[in-house]
Amino acid sequence: MLDWLLGPLLSMVGFDYRNKRQKDRALLEEFLTILPSDSDAVLFLKDHDMGYPAPLSYFRPLHQVADHWRGPDKEFQVSRLERLKVSFIESLQEFLSHYAKRSGGEGGGFVSIGLRDWEDRPEMLKYKGELNELSTAAYRKYEEFVRLARKEI
Repeated sequence: MLDWLLGPLLSMVGFDYRNKRQKDRALLEEFLTILPSDSDAVLFLKDHDMGYPAPLSYFRPLHQVADHWRGPDKEFQVSRLERLKVSFIESLQEFLSHYAKRSGGEGGGFVSIGLRDWEDRPEMLKYKGELNELSTAAYRKYEEFVRLARKEI
């Protein structure tokens, strides 16, 4: 009964939480279709040693999110979720940009930074360490966003 009385009033002043949650739930589902938690791309961010080659296919969903999930049609209504999503995308863009600086094709659909196990190139080892840190940071922000989104909506 209280919902019947207050619902239209709250909706007029912008407190339409039920509708916001439904829209956000659909948006989260779309996001997780592209980048599910158990996907190769997410596990790549979490576990991959950036000194080794990686399949180029791991990068496609990461670029798709980085390139297309900042628009107004991909904006979460719950502002806290939107801030976490933006934070994840910024972190992801930083990783992808840094990775692109020194990476190249390995053939067979793989990409790498060109570091071999037997090489002792301090600048490349440092670069590999930076990439590992950036990918881990992006993964943690992904995890934080998805975890809160599942609780909130």
